[in-house]
Amino acid sequence: MKNVFCRTIILLAIGLIINATLITASYYTFKITKNKINIIENEILMLDKQHLEIHSLRENLTQIKKIETDIADYEKHIFLRKDKLDDLRLIEDLEALAHKNKVTQKIITSNIDNIKSEKIEITLSTTGNYTNIFEYLNDLENYIYFINIEKIELTPQIARTQDDNLPVNLLLKISLYAQQYPTN
Repeated sequence: MKNVFCRTIILLAIGLIINATLITASYYTFKITKNKINIIENEILMLDKQHLEIHSLRENLTQIKKIETDIADYEKHIFLRKDKLDDLRLIEDLEALAHKNKVTQKIITSNIDNIKSEKIEITLSTTGNYTNIFEYLNDLENYIYFINIEKIELTPQIARTQDDNLPVNLLLKISLYAQQYPTN
């Protein structure tokens, strides 16, 4: 009976050692697996972040290409100056707009003869009836070159009425950017 008891205790001890070994091995395996899962989760988060950054960069690239296309289109709206004939052409264009809209126009001031920057500034005094003046302003707004209206003063020549043919004076300060052609 003593033998049976000793064998039982030895078997129990061996069973406890095997269980302790399995538990320890399982714990370390679990710990290693958990660490690897954390590493993989961090890598997935990093890859998701990189994917979002790549997507954002692709969107930016698409926008840049659109801007490049738009810029090429804008170049035709910048007044290009080769020589004094181009300056004269600008003045003739403004006079043609005035004539088309049946208004009289007079250049009060201009830096067109002495442009120190890329900005041409012209102050115009225009006279005509109310409707024609607004048609003239509309044509200026739709002119091929980008024109900035910096100041506008509209005053009636006579007492105000409801008449669209009321003669008015328009004092207009405009500017536009001119690009000088490179001289070779």
